Amino acid sequence: MNLRFLLKKAVNGGIAVAIAMTLSEFVPQVPGDLGGDLGGDWRSGHGIAPSPGRFVARAHAAAPGNGRVAASSWRQRAAGRTLIIAHRGFSAEYSDNSREGFEGAIAAGADLIETDVRMSRDNILVLAHDADIDVFSDIQDLTAKELAAQSFVSLAELLKMAKDRAGVLLDIKLDDADFPVLVLKEVKRLGMEDQVVFGLRELAQVRRLRKSAPDVMILGFFRDYGEYPAFFAAGGDIARLWEEDIDAETLALARDASGGGRERPVWVTTRLKALGEITGEIEPPRLRKLMEMGIDGLLVNDPVQALGVRAEVEDRRRRKAE
Repeated sequence: MNLRFLLKKAVNGGIAVAIAMTLSEFVPQVPGDLGGDLGGDWRSGHGIAPSPGRFVARAHAAAPGNGRVAASSWRQRAAGRTLIIAHRGFSAEYSDNSREGFEGAIAAGADLIETDVRMSRDNILVLAHDADIDVFSDIQDLTAKELAAQSFVSLAELLKMAKDRAGVLLDIKLDDADFPVLVLKEVKRLGMEDQVVFGLRELAQVRRLRKSAPDVMILGFFRDYGEYPAFFAAGGDIARLWEEDIDAETLALARDASGGGRERPVWVTTRLKALGEITGEIEPPRLRKLMEMGIDGLLVNDPVQALGVRAEVEDRRRRKAE
């Protein structure tokens, strides 16, 4: 069962919950220092107890005795739920696009990890949001070895880390029409076509990738939501909206319900810029509202927080249905 099937099932099934899941235990799992506990925040009031060092969400769906979500279980969790997508990894607690942040997001039980793909001087795919490293150099100016010495992670390293543990949403940062196809080759090499979503901003890239790969999932990172009808016509699957832009008109464009009555998945990048929030930042009441609206995926900096809210929402639905 691949990601495309599960996302279609999630949409066709509405917001029915496939599996009732609660977060009940947090244990230190991943080597390294978290930099202190996160006690005193909202978790203590939501049945999520702090533990020394690192917070790692453990789901009831995890294998007995395993401190993290069992391999491949993210696929089973996807159908009918709001997907929790760790924006640049567990970036609320770790550096963006870092090994520790990726591992922390996987261990927390995030459904997918979002990251940004660029290319080094020697044509190795590396993960970085910004093109520039400092005032003197850009990502493309350095070799993969030089970037690794500065703690940049390669795409291959993340894919190997996430395989059968979490899906991966790739924000393709270069606008060359053939760049997504180059990324696809690396994804195929590691046998992860059904575990990766390609995030694109250019219609030419959508058409080129869809021609090369009829079955991969493609998300549109379009800021002009009026481009979504053309995006879907070109073979796109999922529309991304900013939280601050959600209204009836943008949801209608993103859902594209006119095409035979089948609504498309909508994923939302959380943030209210007017409040001075950084991308991926959100408070629990807004998370709850978005989930209850039927948003299909949420890009967040704190997957533990989002998973806790999702467990509450799903438990409420389950009890209401009894």
